[in-house]
Amino acid sequence: MEFLRAFLSRSLERKFVFFMVAMVAIAIVSVSSITTQGLREFILQSFQTRVTEKLSLAAIAVDDSDSGDGPDLTRARRLLISLHVDPDLVCIAYLDGRMRRQAEPLVNALPMGIELTPTILQSNDPILLYPQTGSDNYIAWTAPTRVGGVVAVFRKDGTERQLKNMNTRLLLVAGVVCILSCFLGLFMARLILRPLERFITAMRNITVGEEPQELATLDQNELGEWTRTFNLMIEQLRRKHDLEKFLLYREKSELVMHLAAGLAHRIRTPLTSISSLTQLITQGGDSRKLKEWTQVILTKVEQLDDAVGQFVSYAQPGPLHFEPCRLSESLEFSLSLLAPDLEAAQIAVSPQLQDESEPELLLDTQQIQQGLMNMIRNSIRSMPDGGKLTVQLTYPPVSQGAPGSARIRLEDTGHQIPEEIRERIFDPFVDMTVEHSGVALPVAARIFELHGGTTTLEYSEEHGNSFLITLPRLSLEELKLRSTQTD
Repeated sequence: MEFLRAFLSRSLERKFVFFMVAMVAIAIVSVSSITTQGLREFILQSFQTRVTEKLSLAAIAVDDSDSGDGPDLTRARRLLISLHVDPDLVCIAYLDGRMRRQAEPLVNALPMGIELTPTILQSNDPILLYPQTGSDNYIAWTAPTRVGGVVAVFRKDGTERQLKNMNTRLLLVAGVVCILSCFLGLFMARLILRPLERFITAMRNITVGEEPQELATLDQNELGEWTRTFNLMIEQLRRKHDLEKFLLYREKSELVMHLAAGLAHRIRTPLTSISSLTQLITQGGDSRKLKEWTQVILTKVEQLDDAVGQFVSYAQPGPLHFEPCRLSESLEFSLSLLAPDLEAAQIAVSPQLQDESEPELLLDTQQIQQGLMNMIRNSIRSMPDGGKLTVQLTYPPVSQGAPGSARIRLEDTGHQIPEEIRERIFDPFVDMTVEHSGVALPVAARIFELHGGTTTLEYSEEHGNSFLITLPRLSLEELKLRSTQTD
């Protein structure tokens, strides 16, 4: 049963042919059982008619040959010559009722071991004869004449042989019908399933990203309607795809224009200062002024280099090198590097890191540290008058997050990010008129995204900002796949 289920589950065509042949076979068996019973009755009735006919002919031939001195058996044999062609007739014999002697054969000879006496004429029912030699059984019927009677002996298995031949013919017919039903089922299955196969192929091509193609059809039935509906869906998908390409192109164009405008602003401001100071230097002055102006120019050049470097980091991040590490160590290292800036800004740090049971994650340590430092610098810029920065690292249980995922929460008490740019804070150069401008946050968010993580700004009614960074615990293959998809 399992083999049949597995065999049929591989193809709808097999199922269609199998069930069609099964239905034909059930119909043939049902019809054959009814037909066989009717044929049996017909054959038995036909056999009885033949027996009656031959006994009547034999009795008439014997009576016609009787001229008063007894029947002329030679003449009777000539009259019954046509009965030799019956394959089931063994013999016809004449029994003289006045003489106690062996029967005289009229048609064929008596079988060996069969003895017929006039006493058999007293029975009106068929008589079963058992020969003394041999294994065949015979049935005898009698018919009276003017003097004595005639006996027709038939093979007992005559009717059974006819039924067997008839059953053989029925089996041949059933086999031919089953073969024809197989071809018919195969033809109908292909006629119905070929459009489905083309439909499945077209859908598979769509799922792998190939250009959707319409299906040709001339049918006016349900399959034709199905195909026309599919073609309509393909047309709508093509229009939607074209619209998405247009919107993506426009979005990319707007992004490029936005990046270009932001980068130009970041570059133009230092260049303006450099140009003005260069003009002052060319006019001359005391050495102290010249030194101050030169130092300002160097500072502006560093700003230019920082702007270009951050833009390159966002547009084309370097290759990632993943290795097992503890996230708390990267947090501690980032805080230690920025400790002078935190102290100068009079910002108190409250680290809440994981204990020694912290699991290891596959991370690019340098990239993660760069992202964390960008986030901490953003908090420093939001607190020009000092404040408090809380750094919290937790690993939630399975019921509250992905297994082994890490959550980093950075909470500061500085100026809140304006509501109008809150949803776009991770886009580069969101608004150059506010302090929270640049690409530091977008670069950090992209680094965490390359690690399969997310960065969100949580709204707080209280003073300050709260950033939540989530980093899942992924395998090396998953990380490489995510970083490739992100690129």
